[in-house]
Amino acid sequence: MTRRTFGRRWLLLLLAAALVAGSACGRAAPPSEAAGGGSASEGSEAAKPVQIQLSYQAAPTDNPWHNMANRFKDAVEKSSAGRITVQLFPGGQLSGGNQQKELELLQNGTIQASIMPSSTLSSIDARFGVVSLPWILPDFDAVRAVIDGDLGAEMMGWLDAQGLHAVAIGSNGFRQLTNSKHPVTTPDDVKGLKIRVPGNAVLLATWKTLGADPVAIDYAELYTALQQGTVDGQDLPFEYVLSDKIYEVNRYATELNYSFDMIFLTFNKSFWDGLSHEDQTIITQAAREAMAWEVDAEAQGQQAVEDQLQAAGMQVDRLTADQVAAFRQKVSGVYDSFAPKVGADVLKRFEELSSSR
Repeated sequence: MTRRTFGRRWLLLLLAAALVAGSACGRAAPPSEAAGGGSASEGSEAAKPVQIQLSYQAAPTDNPWHNMANRFKDAVEKSSAGRITVQLFPGGQLSGGNQQKELELLQNGTIQASIMPSSTLSSIDARFGVVSLPWILPDFDAVRAVIDGDLGAEMMGWLDAQGLHAVAIGSNGFRQLTNSKHPVTTPDDVKGLKIRVPGNAVLLATWKTLGADPVAIDYAELYTALQQGTVDGQDLPFEYVLSDKIYEVNRYATELNYSFDMIFLTFNKSFWDGLSHEDQTIITQAAREAMAWEVDAEAQGQQAVEDQLQAAGMQVDRLTADQVAAFRQKVSGVYDSFAPKVGADVLKRFEELSSSR
């Protein structure tokens, strides 16, 4: 081989190597990287199956919580084409029927998601107690103004510091009074009645101010407590009086609309933060649609529920504006007592919203 021939072959080898290297450098990037939208691992993360265990205290009967939970489940599973599944645990199965225990399990991550009433959340952030103040929210128009406005968004944000993340707000309805002793149409009629309430300081103070003897009892024990005479009455919304057959152990009902309870579809924050953005969006949209439906269903159905209670044998007293005013005047001092706890600014904004309705 001549020196010239060797030089040509060496040059050809160098050119071939350069072409191979250039081909490798120009190879197309993976789709997720070429799009500039994150790494391939992020893309695969969004496609992983996800199972959500949703716990709540209401029984699996025709009641607002259970109906809303089923609607949420259906929407999530449909929007994710079955990749995200929602397993429902009604009746406080995971917490032994104890709402406060369920809150603790949610905070420590044992429970992934739960429907939490504002009356329970007030035990970890006193500001939630503003919702329970007597007649602070006079009607469902005021309720919707809170849920759909800045106040609602702010309230959901209160939970972030508690290891929780709320995705939507709904209605637990207006609290009414039932009892086994006699009709209640004036504040004097309340005196001496043993009334079951959840462990909520505002509700306890309200009934004490009216002269009743309020007792904090777990929801799961309510029917038995009424049946055995441990308490004379209770203050659930009428939907639960119907669905849980309270009319079997309490004959008298009074439409007071004295206190409202919001419900928050809430996740353990660590679980929530571990979801992909795509999954968070699917879940949030489904939750807000389900909650909006639930609020409307409650607002439209209260009269029909009262009619069914009367048909079941209850005496339902609907108070006049003057009669309600007598109750409101009696409990005005509750506002002064709880203003420092809920915060003067929060209370003022709720009062301004209510007065503008």
